[in-house]
Amino acid sequence: MALGGALSVLLVRPGWLGALGFVGAGLGLWASGSRAALLGLLLAGGLAFALRLPRFWRVVLGLGIVVALVASLSGRFDLGRFGTVLDLSYRTSQQRLEIWRIALEAFREHPISGVVSLAEYSSNHLSERARELSITEISHAHNLFLQALAEGGILGGLGAFFWVAGATWLLLHLRAWKGLALLGVVVILNLADYTFFNAGVYYPLWIGLAWSISCSSPSVNSNFDRPDPLR
Repeated sequence: MALGGALSVLLVRPGWLGALGFVGAGLGLWASGSRAALLGLLLAGGLAFALRLPRFWRVVLGLGIVVALVASLSGRFDLGRFGTVLDLSYRTSQQRLEIWRIALEAFREHPISGVVSLAEYSSNHLSERARELSITEISHAHNLFLQALAEGGILGGLGAFFWVAGATWLLLHLRAWKGLALLGVVVILNLADYTFFNAGVYYPLWIGLAWSISCSSPSVNSNFDRPDPLR
């Protein structure tokens, strides 16, 4: 849902139609209670708006976001569960920290090969602290890179890093800013979750990146050889 909203606001034209998709996704995420997904959607909206502004107003917008974030963290605004995104003492935040610790332990114990399955590993290595937090099963690491390290070892971790780094370099080189923003939203979401290879995220992400590249600066794209359809 977060990716759908990001695709809408970054790529869909006309603008009012993209905004409609963005608002619909936002309402759905608010109802779902997913803090990480809502944060990613708001980030996509901010980036989409910033890409349409002159540089000076981008700076003003960035400062405004920082001020609003500080105000919300100080308790001036009651955002309910969504106000606990950066609260490490919150119960689900504590659970996530424990899951990250167990995933990191899996990598430290099996740095070359990784574990067969993080869920299988965690079922035999749930700590007393995890049980205190009512964690009875860990299906994934809630982090793309920790998941890659735990199940793929150092090669898996490097693979995930170079996938993201390579795609980022290509988008920067082609000046496909909307695609870069889209990739950034997905990666940020996957720092607190593990949905990167979910079909509902992975395939729409590729479609969005391809569309963004095709719409990037013609002068940049002209540097790349294109196949001749008549040859």
